[in-house]
Amino acid sequence: MSWSKPFLVACYIGVSMYHHFCDFLNLYATLHLNGSFSRNVQIVAWDTSGGNYYDLFAETWQAFTNKPVIFIKEFDGKKICFRDAVFSLLARMRYGLYYNTPLVPNCHGSGLFHAFSSYILEKLNISQNGPLRKKIRITLLTRSTKHRRILNENEVNIFIFIVVLFRLMKFSDQLKITHNTDIFIGMHGSGLTHLLFLPYWASVFEVYDCGDKYCYSDLARLKGVKYFTWQTMHKMKRQNQGKHPTIGSHAKFTNYTFDVVEFSRIVSKAADYVRNNQEFQHLVQSKHDKMADRPGVLTRLFNLFVQSLKPSCERVVVGKDQFGNVYYVEKALYERAKTGTRGYLPGNRADWKQIPTEWEMWLKYARKEVPTQEEIDFNYQRMMSVKEKAARLEDQALREKLAAKVGEAEEAKQLSTDDNQREKRDFSKIPTIKADTPNEPAPFPSYKEYENFPGHKYTGYQPKRNDPKNKDSKDSDK
Repeated sequence: MSWSKPFLVACYIGVSMYHHFCDFLNLYATLHLNGSFSRNVQIVAWDTSGGNYYDLFAETWQAFTNKPVIFIKEFDGKKICFRDAVFSLLARMRYGLYYNTPLVPNCHGSGLFHAFSSYILEKLNISQNGPLRKKIRITLLTRSTKHRRILNENEVNIFIFIVVLFRLMKFSDQLKITHNTDIFIGMHGSGLTHLLFLPYWASVFEVYDCGDKYCYSDLARLKGVKYFTWQTMHKMKRQNQGKHPTIGSHAKFTNYTFDVVEFSRIVSKAADYVRNNQEFQHLVQSKHDKMADRPGVLTRLFNLFVQSLKPSCERVVVGKDQFGNVYYVEKALYERAKTGTRGYLPGNRADWKQIPTEWEMWLKYARKEVPTQEEIDFNYQRMMSVKEKAARLEDQALREKLAAKVGEAEEAKQLSTDDNQREKRDFSKIPTIKADTPNEPAPFPSYKEYENFPGHKYTGYQPKRNDPKNKDSKDSDK
C-alpha cells in the first residue's frame, strides 16, 4: 500500500458524543497546524483495544477524508513503515482543546469552535431552514437509558416541543434537527454535545447538571450559545438516591421529576433570549422580505400531486434479532442500486427501545455489514463476563468492608471494659510508609494490581539514575 502522509488519530470513546468529539475537534485543529484541508488523505485510527471500536458517529469522518478509516490493529503482527505521517493533537492532553480547555473568565464564543462547527455542517451538507417568524423551534432530547430520565416528560411538554430520540437516527439526520433548533433541552449527558451545532442565536437548557455543573456550561460558552439550567433544587424530586457501582449514592444514577411551572419559566426565559437576539431578528426580517418570491398555493399542491405519482418504496428484510425486531432496507423501485433507508419493526411495542448494540450501529449507518447472530452472541457473552467480574469485585470489596467493621466492633468491645483493665492501643505497631531520605517523597503503597510499566509488577519507588539524592547513582553509572 502507498499512502502520502497518513493522519494517525488516537481515538477516545466512540459511543459517547462528548468524548468522541474531542477527537474530531483536535483533528480539525491539526488541519490548521498542518496547513492542509484536503480530504484525499488516509486516516488511521490508533485503537489497540481487544474489542470492537463502536463508532456511533462514523459519518463525521467524511468531513476529513473521502476514504474508509483504517484501524491500526488491522496491521497486528506486521511491520509497517510510514515515510511521512501526521499525528493528530491528542484528545485529552493537558491543557488540550475542548476537554481540558482552560477558560478565560467571562470569555464567550471561541473562533475555533465556531469554525469547527461550520466546517462539519458544510462538509455533511447540513443547511439552516430558519429562523421562523412566528415560531420558536424547541427540541427536547429524551433518554432511553436507565438513569437521568425526566419522569414527567409529558407534563413539562406544555410547549410545542419536538421530542427526539437520537439513538436510532443517522448522525447527519440528528444534525439536521439540531441545527434547525432555537432552544435545545436535555438532561445531563453526552447528547448535549449537540449544542456545538446550534445556530448562533440559540440557547441550551440543561434541565439538571447532576452535580457536574461546568461540563456543558463551559462547552456552551466555548460555542457561544446561551446556557440555562435548573436552580431551585426544592422544586425537583429524585426518584431515589441513586447507586453508583462503586461509590454509592450518586446524582447521575437516578431519575427526576420537575415542577412544571418552574420548567415553563426557564423555557420562556430561553425563548425571550432567542427573540431578542439581534441576528435572529435580522434573519427573520430578511426572510419576511422574500416572502413574495415564495411559490403560490396552487404550485405547491401541484408539486405534491406529482410526488404522489412516483413509485412507492419496498422494504427488503435483512435480519431479525433475539427480541423479535425485524430489520429492513427501504429501497425505491427506480434506485435499487443505491443505499436505501434503514429501519426496523419492533417485536415488542411495549419495549420498542430494546435493540442490540450491533443492530443499533447498523441502523445509524455506523457499519455497512448486517450483524450476524454469532457476532451478537459473542459480544453478549463477553459483556456478561465483564458484568460478572465487576459484580464479584464489588462483592469482594463489600465483604472486606464488612469484615473491617466487624473487627473494629470487636476491638471497641474489648476496649470498653473496666477503666482499670482497659488496654490502650499501641499505635507504634501500626506500619507506616517512610521515605529513605527526609526530602524524598514517600513511595506509593504497593498493590498486586500495580505495574511499573506494562508486564512488570510494581516494586516500589525507583529513583532516577542521575538523581544526586541516590547515593548509588554514580556507582551504577560506572
